[in-house]
Amino acid sequence: MTELLTLWATNFLSRILGDGLNRILILDGNITHTYNLKFLEMIKARNFEVMCFPAYMTHWLQAADKSYFRSFKHNWNKPGTEFVRKSGGQHLPKAQFFQVFTPA
Repeated sequence: MTELLTLWATNFLSRILGDGLNRILILDGNITHTYNLKFLEMIKARNFEVMCFPAYMTHWLQAADKSYFRSFKHNWNKPGTEFVRKSGGQHLPKAQFFQVFTPA
């Protein structure tokens, strides 16, 4: 798992400008993130501070997901379920997406 995270960091950092600006990288508190010295050194060398949410808690701490999108998710269930019922369980085609999305 250590190699996978450092590979991800290499790819991630290749896309970030080397402009010397300070940045914050927010991760979940999974042990593979917080106790990977090579990863932390790579990130720190590019002026990133790592902040970690408690492990397995990020879904509870995402404000937009708990407020703004909560209403949409709730309202998506009715037209989405109705489409599935009428279509016999077929996937929603792109051409019909807005017919289901708009009421939600």
